[in-house]
Amino acid sequence: MGGGPEAVRETHATGQRSLRAWQRRGRDQNLLQALRHRRRLRTGIVQALYLIGGTTLGVLLPEVDAGPTIERTTVTPMLFGAAGGFISFIALVFSLLFLVIQYGNTSVSPRLTIFRDDPMVWHTFGFFTAVFAYCLVAGMITGTGDDTVTILVPAVAITLLVASLAMSRAIQLRALRLLQFNSIMEEVRTRGQEVITSLYKTAFHSDAADQAGPPTAWELRWQRPTTLLLQVDLPRLLSLATEMDVLIELRAVPGQEVRRGLVLAVVRADHPVTECDILGALTTGSDRAFAQDPLLAFRLLNDISNRALSISINDPATCVQVLGCIYDLLAQVADKQLQLGTITDESGVARVRLPFPSWEDFLVVGVDEVAHYSTHDPTVHARVELLLQDLLAIAPPERHAPLRERLDRLLATPTVPRA
Repeated sequence: MGGGPEAVRETHATGQRSLRAWQRRGRDQNLLQALRHRRRLRTGIVQALYLIGGTTLGVLLPEVDAGPTIERTTVTPMLFGAAGGFISFIALVFSLLFLVIQYGNTSVSPRLTIFRDDPMVWHTFGFFTAVFAYCLVAGMITGTGDDTVTILVPAVAITLLVASLAMSRAIQLRALRLLQFNSIMEEVRTRGQEVITSLYKTAFHSDAADQAGPPTAWELRWQRPTTLLLQVDLPRLLSLATEMDVLIELRAVPGQEVRRGLVLAVVRADHPVTECDILGALTTGSDRAFAQDPLLAFRLLNDISNRALSISINDPATCVQVLGCIYDLLAQVADKQLQLGTITDESGVARVRLPFPSWEDFLVVGVDEVAHYSTHDPTVHARVELLLQDLLAIAPPERHAPLRERLDRLLATPTVPRA
């Protein structure tokens, strides 16, 4: 063994660079998987498909000649009666929808759209519509023609009825679950955890920002009404940047506001760029969604906490439960690498940069608002103090400073009960 200390240090440095490159490649693959375009459920298309399916089945099944048969005079009244009864099943979906949405808006948060966006709600509505269409169309067809019809017609109707009862029970239980604070908080925490674990899988090594890169060659300004960025199709952005040999730098991440006239993205390159189809990789809308937004769960939990501490409700126990959920989410990012900004292509060239939330951003949205209102209740004040102490115990030393600053500020602020 030769080469001396210098060779050993050089070998160690090379190994560290190789390890970081390997970790970066694995991290980029995770991000490409997490930040891909996900089609939102289009309720109109879903309902149309169910309606077409039910109608088609109602037209074709009475024409089947094989197998046992049953008199049409027996089947037709049953089918029309079932069709009329399914109007109440369809009304049930909308009744539960209005109930849960109104409750969520007034008692929890106007940003809570879990039940409204639940695919189960709209698939149930579509299924009930399909059963109604089947019974109505099959009843009309069996009312004319021969004296008998295949027994499959009433058998399928009974099967669909039993399935509808099961789906009706499931959607009612789902609605009742979302009318309870504990269930709502657990649902929000679970959704937030899914987003966080999909984005942040690399252990912490540095909070340093990435280098700026090549000079700015082109800017994209948002020229539409102010809205929210919901999704980023990272594979499409990466493919576009690689094809044009540029670095695309977004100025917003999912969950952030996109304002008219301001720069949304910057294209950096060593050569002139006249146009770049970045908007095709972005999805915007008016309601924040969990899909790629790691801060939405904190926002919803803060809404629940603020209402619980309001003068009209004054429920500090709920706020203490909320802080438990907030701690659980913060603990999952405390030791993770949050600066994931630069994504490279297969050759290791920087192609896409995203401004992911920093450790300070997580603390601002997760702690500061609750800490501000905790000065009116000693129980909540003590729970915020415990949350900060617990984070100090698990966070890397490089992230202690903002935690100690908040803890010192909290301890210096006495609790003042409301008059």
